Amino acid sequence: MMQLAEHEHKLIEMNSNSEKLQQTYNELLEFKMVFLKMHTLAFCSGVLDSLEVELKASKDFSKLYAGIAILWLHLSLNQPSVVYCFFFFSDLFL
Repeated sequence: MMQLAEHEHKLIEMNSNSEKLQQTYNELLEFKMVFLKMHTLAFCSGVLDSLEVELKASKDFSKLYAGIAILWLHLSLNQPSVVYCFFFFSDLFL
């Protein structure tokens, strides 16, 4: 009977640890998603800054193709946070 009580106690403790582990995993996953979104936004912002400087300096749209291709690649990878880059970029030409 004593072994049964010990096993029950260990099982309850394992369940508690499992719940804590799942909660910690979910928090880490959320932090990862936030980090990826912020990293993507910072990267796209850098690309947009470069495109803006190039456009103001030369007024030659053909020199912007590489930067635009990079942004299109990110958009094609289903990263919704990149969509705002295109709205900002379109404002440069309006």
